[in-house]
Amino acid sequence: MAADATEPLPQAYNTTADLWFGVVLVVCVVWGVPANIISITYFRTQHNQNRTKKQFFNDLYLLIAFNDLLVNLTTFPVIGSLLMSRDPGLFSSLIVCSVWGAIWEIIPYVAVFLVAVLSITRMVIVVRPIQTLNRVALRLVTLGFVLMLAVLKSIPIIWKYTWGLDDAGAGVGTFKYNKHSVYCFYNTRTRDGAPTEYTHLWKMYSIVCTLFLAFPIIPIMVSCGVSIGKIVQAGRGTRRLRANTKVQQSATVTVVIVTGVYITYNIPVFMNYVLWSVASFSPDLRYRELYHTSFLYWYSWVLTYVILVVLNSATNPLVYYFRMHGFKKYVWRGIHHVTEDLGVS
Repeated sequence: MAADATEPLPQAYNTTADLWFGVVLVVCVVWGVPANIISITYFRTQHNQNRTKKQFFNDLYLLIAFNDLLVNLTTFPVIGSLLMSRDPGLFSSLIVCSVWGAIWEIIPYVAVFLVAVLSITRMVIVVRPIQTLNRVALRLVTLGFVLMLAVLKSIPIIWKYTWGLDDAGAGVGTFKYNKHSVYCFYNTRTRDGAPTEYTHLWKMYSIVCTLFLAFPIIPIMVSCGVSIGKIVQAGRGTRRLRANTKVQQSATVTVVIVTGVYITYNIPVFMNYVLWSVASFSPDLRYRELYHTSFLYWYSWVLTYVILVVLNSATNPLVYYFRMHGFKKYVWRGIHHVTEDLGVS
């Protein structure tokens, strides 16, 4: 239930909580950067010319690892702001703010797209084992998705010049640091200073972006459920059948785990986007009414949009390590080479 509009807007945030969240991000980055670099190098070295299906999934995991590495490498400005009592820090630079904001307008959508492709194609292989998968098609579809997303995210910038938006005033029609979210996003206002969130075009744009991000969770969950069902069904077969399908079943379990981890970490941000869209679309419901408590106002976005996403990117290499025998061997072989070079027995 929305709070009464007469309630005062929460003005306090917890500096101790900010410190702990900053430390969590530091740990994730210190672990996630090298772990995802190792993941990238591993998947790049996997060449299975006679096993196109396995190579297809290697390519998918490679793209996911690239996206996860980008998440880790771009977390530093948020860490700095959390550790400096939400001072803009690096975000005080318009270049840093704009580049970070533009990258993080893309990252969540690419992540959900890649997980959707991973889950759906794995389901197809489980249901139809003879189905072939085209690596070139994967790259073209991914490139097409990114280009379509770039066009979608360029719409507010186009409005700035063609739909009556103005540059007058600080942060109008630019990427701007926001203290309550602890990151930069694109801020737009109309000529008279009224927020464009409450114009019809901006409302529809918000809804489209939310659907673009949240809708894929439906086919992801459906395909994941079908794969789980097939795994259970295969487990009830004869011993010979289980032995013949062991590798395929293990690969499917890995995909289900990666998908489940993604859903767990990202359901909160999907819900947050839906609430934000409801607040934008309803003429009687505004942002402060939905985010009326101090925790929701100061932490809902940084937790769901940044911290959980960073945790997701740091968790994926652990899944690779414990679920992929080749990846585990690759890691230990690397550790062995390093210790030999250092003269450690």
